[in-house]
Amino acid sequence: MKKYTVFSHGYASPLLRCDHRLSTELDFDQVKHTSIQFEEDDLLYVPSEDGLIWVSQRTRNTAIASAIELFKNKVAFRQACADFMPDFFFKEVAVQDMHLLKLDFSRIGCYIIKPKRGYYATAVRTITPDTDLLQLQDEIQAELAIRSQYYPETMLSSQSLILEEFIGKPIENSLGLDEAELALDLFYDRNGEPVIVGLYHHPHPTCSAYFHTLYYTSQSIYARFSGMVIDFFQALQKRGLNLKNFPVHAEFKVIGTRLIPIEINPYRFGGYGLADLLHHACGINPYETYFESRHPDWPSLWAGKPDLYGCVVGYNGQGIDLQTHEPQRAEFKAMFGNSLLHSQPLDHMNCPLFAMAYFKTSDPDLLHKVLTLDYRKFFKTIEESTPC
Repeated sequence: MKKYTVFSHGYASPLLRCDHRLSTELDFDQVKHTSIQFEEDDLLYVPSEDGLIWVSQRTRNTAIASAIELFKNKVAFRQACADFMPDFFFKEVAVQDMHLLKLDFSRIGCYIIKPKRGYYATAVRTITPDTDLLQLQDEIQAELAIRSQYYPETMLSSQSLILEEFIGKPIENSLGLDEAELALDLFYDRNGEPVIVGLYHHPHPTCSAYFHTLYYTSQSIYARFSGMVIDFFQALQKRGLNLKNFPVHAEFKVIGTRLIPIEINPYRFGGYGLADLLHHACGINPYETYFESRHPDWPSLWAGKPDLYGCVVGYNGQGIDLQTHEPQRAEFKAMFGNSLLHSQPLDHMNCPLFAMAYFKTSDPDLLHKVLTLDYRKFFKTIEESTPC
């Protein structure tokens, strides 16, 4: 058994990239341009999804190759989960045919449409009776054209979408947990048992263009939802997946006592350093936990920690010209005051973000402040800019 991390040119957490003891580090191009093969019992972690297609082609583990395809193809995933939600509506739609859709709003009041293979909430939109489908088609095609500069077709489908019913009610600016969106990082261990390494509430912001702006966690979130999460992934495993040594990042809608799956992303945890949040909150390294197949003792880790721990992604301001403007990272950090635990700059010219911030607070007002941010306020012209 060997351990590998397959890096590409995108962002990867310093907790992963800088600890050479965890695994053998491979460059995406090494996998792509050599004949390397991964054995059935090898442990792999693939932080950037452009490496998934090559890993699935080079692994001798057929269960993992099948799971990568299942989880990345949202239509196939909905088909596999049909017995969890037998009345759930979904269908595949070609991008150029969006304006031809005939939708029934008598039973379903709102729909979601998004790429069949997606990444980082690109081109995710809601459809209501008032939606101009032709205008929406133009918007989605324009956004896909821009984001395709960052993400290849294997990560982001530019021609095929999935249309599905909206789960629950809109939850913009809500911190309530009775109807909410959860995100989580988890792995199947060497025995095929699911192990949680991160569990977060993902409230939706005012501006959908900044969809991933806030994730936060707490002892009460773990206590309330961890059992439900484990039950779901044990049930999923019983559908013949036979997964071992396999990390995932997953998203769910909570409606009362039900967890309804939105999507599962294979062979990685949350992107752009989301999984690092539990390092700052509880001191665990999620990547080391996976590679060593450890089971965190969450009640002990959360003991004496009543606060909220959050992760904020600083978006490139909507409509900002990055050739003439640059981010003011110092102003972004200053917004958190004494609550700031750590800040991580990102290359805003090569990804849609300019920074990450991790914070600790007992005041939910800070969360509400983040949810209503307009990130254009953190950009100035290059002539006006203050060195970061």
